[in-house]
Amino acid sequence: MKTIEGKVIMYIMSRFSRKQIVALSVAALAIAVIAIAAISVCCSHHTYPRELVVADSLCESNPPKAISHLKALRVKSKSMGTADSWYYRLLCVKARDKAYIPATDVKEVQTIVNHYESFGADKSKLQYAYYYLGCAYRDLNNIPMALEFYKKALELVDHNDKKFLSILNFQVGFLLLEQSLSGEALPYFKTSYQLEEQRRDTVMIIYSLQKIAYAYQNEKNDSCLMYYKKALQLSKKSRNAELYNSILSSLGSYYLTVGKYEEAYTYAKPALRAVTKDNMAWESFVYVAAKSCMNLNKRDSALAYYLMLDKSDNVGVQWEASLSLSQLFLERGNVSKTLSCLKKLNECEKILKRDHAIKSAAHWNAAYNYSLYKDKNSKLEKRNLFLIVSLSVIAFSVILFIMAFVMWYRRNKQREREREIRLRKIREENAERSLEYVKSCEDKIHSLEMELQEAKLAHSESLENLRLQYEQAVSLCEIAKQKISLKENIMATFVNTAIYQTIARKARSEEVLTEEDLLELETEITEKYPDFRSSLFTVSPISVQDYRMCIIIKLFDFNDNIMSKLLGRDRSTITKAKKKLQIRYLGAESSIHDFITFIKGL
Repeated sequence: MKTIEGKVIMYIMSRFSRKQIVALSVAALAIAVIAIAAISVCCSHHTYPRELVVADSLCESNPPKAISHLKALRVKSKSMGTADSWYYRLLCVKARDKAYIPATDVKEVQTIVNHYESFGADKSKLQYAYYYLGCAYRDLNNIPMALEFYKKALELVDHNDKKFLSILNFQVGFLLLEQSLSGEALPYFKTSYQLEEQRRDTVMIIYSLQKIAYAYQNEKNDSCLMYYKKALQLSKKSRNAELYNSILSSLGSYYLTVGKYEEAYTYAKPALRAVTKDNMAWESFVYVAAKSCMNLNKRDSALAYYLMLDKSDNVGVQWEASLSLSQLFLERGNVSKTLSCLKKLNECEKILKRDHAIKSAAHWNAAYNYSLYKDKNSKLEKRNLFLIVSLSVIAFSVILFIMAFVMWYRRNKQREREREIRLRKIREENAERSLEYVKSCEDKIHSLEMELQEAKLAHSESLENLRLQYEQAVSLCEIAKQKISLKENIMATFVNTAIYQTIARKARSEEVLTEEDLLELETEITEKYPDFRSSLFTVSPISVQDYRMCIIIKLFDFNDNIMSKLLGRDRSTITKAKKKLQIRYLGAESSIHDFITFIKGL
């Protein structure tokens, strides 16, 4: 690309003087800017159908009704104009988010973002597309990507739209607070608070004050008390009992953390009157009261509160309750209940360790993917900058040609990046289901055990950190062993199926598999390995014949000659097909053995 552009630039410089080149560049850029501005103005003044405007309004006031309204428009949306149909798709995403329906896939929202990023689209909708893509990543617990798109929306948002600007700041602050980045979260919550004061939205003002107080509390800053009390005063005036009780609980939690148990119980106790299972915060109310009573030596009250917490659906709360209940029952000499609580404590601890390992793996995976995303986006931005500089010195017709080329190139590179990321993820998952991975985990566990022994003897300050590393390594090792065991059990089950026996018999007699046999085989692998097909096709689409060949490689150890007999294809065709897929999935430097191992590991 650089060579072609260089030749074009050298040709122009040889044919025209410097002044002529400058004049030509300025004229070309002016025409391009005018054209882009004209298209943007046309798009931004597009009038949308009344039924879509009504649906947008319903998303804010009555999301379930908006979903029903949009479903009724589904057929009609197919005959709408391009701008209207894309607006319809954006509204479908908006309605689900407003109805608190968690996203399960970012593909649809990413497609909408891609459209509004494209040339000629209605740019006024891009900020909302970024926001809902951020919400989708948030629902999937991919916090770095969620923050990325929330901040992109913040760059575009109209500062007169105070409601949307406040929501964006609040969401960014909330995610940063969830990541224990309280200092970074504070400016966003404060901006949201200032905007809500201008809008006079009391509920959002209280929520913003509460979050500011949380952030200050995490920073161990006494300013949190001022914001808590201000939120408490406003919530009392608003006569919103649920919100008032939530602030009471927050104040109780604060006093609990600073060791002022009388004050903690004083604030928690009024909120307990409203405790029901329908209240999302009931566990926090009861926990503050239970912990306060425990430290104030009010054992009977503490026992009653911990028995309430023991009925929670939250495993962490159950663990805390079981720990304290075992102590209380032991003090009372009730051995059977003490043992029962200790047993439940052990079960909860196992679940918590497993969940911690899974969340840690997901967190690092999200961080790694985000790092790749930022790195590659940075390279693209530099490349685009070079293209823009190059385009400024050529005629308008050449500018249009290069712009079209850049758009194609970016799409192609994006697809290639996505394929590489998916393939890398599959390889990592395969590695985690291998005996080598288990062996490495066991070696690490052994090493950590030795370090723990040395740290205990030396009373090292790193003892707690080493213990956490050891527990995480044990959890990861256990998960890997479970995956291997599951894989072996599935294969053992498959060996006993009718289709396995049929294929084994036909392999011995060198018969061709019928279409019914192949369809039954496809059904069986979909049942036993539901992600096998998607793992192959998300990296690269393949033909039906190649997919069936991959199934046989996955489930059997036949050579090329037997596979050619079963599939009714020439042996050379089978060999070439395997080589083709090997290069496509693993690269030319890999071997056939690597390819077979890769397929069997999916």
